[in-house]
Amino acid sequence: MSAPGAGLDAGLVGLLMARRWGATGRQTILIDAGTAGGALARRLGSAMQSEYLPAERGLPSLIAAREPLTLKLMADHCYSLDGAAGLRWVLFAPDHPDGAKYAVRWLSQRASELMAIDRERSIVISCSLPDDEDDLLPLLKVMPRLVLLAPARTREDAEALQLWCERRGLLDDSHSGTAPQRAFVVIVGPTVLEDDEIEGIAKLPVAGHLPEIDDKKLLQMSRRRRDRASTREFDQVFELCLTMGA
Repeated sequence: MSAPGAGLDAGLVGLLMARRWGATGRQTILIDAGTAGGALARRLGSAMQSEYLPAERGLPSLIAAREPLTLKLMADHCYSLDGAAGLRWVLFAPDHPDGAKYAVRWLSQRASELMAIDRERSIVISCSLPDDEDDLLPLLKVMPRLVLLAPARTREDAEALQLWCERRGLLDDSHSGTAPQRAFVVIVGPTVLEDDEIEGIAKLPVAGHLPEIDDKKLLQMSRRRRDRASTREFDQVFELCLTMGA
């Protein structure tokens, strides 16, 4: 999930994470839970010279099926990004923002089914959470692991991050089912603070640092297997997140 001002698109980072985990043989499902509507499908389709139609295979078609949420059902409504290998599935958001917000609420009501599917195939949910957006909160609060992309250039930024998370109930570690059991922050961009300072202020463990990269380059990185040097920082963060969340 990306916080306001993060400087990285959560959906594109999710694609990179799924690609990295897929390279190790880990089967993933990336769920596009962005509430802006359809941007990831359009951008990836343009880059891949392909067409992804969420109404035919995506969250809209999954919801319209009106069937119990299972791995088999999701297989029928996901696109596979690596063909027959089937390691990376993507479930795209609806095209319209109203439909995307409805889809997020629909997913929130099926959190237990998602957790059961996650035991069979790793689920990555990508989303951005604007200041005035609360539709995602019920879903985020039941996720077993939350990775937050956020800036922390100064102490003031870290304090603002702590308040932003606290207002949304994302820092409750009671394991009561009302908040993520494990939450981490990945710092995007430069900072004058040490990790232990950020952790002390923001009340979140730091899972690593990533550079600010424009969306076009990030999209290219999510598609290409070569040029491992450009993705090394991302790969290290993804592996650390997986270890810290174990």
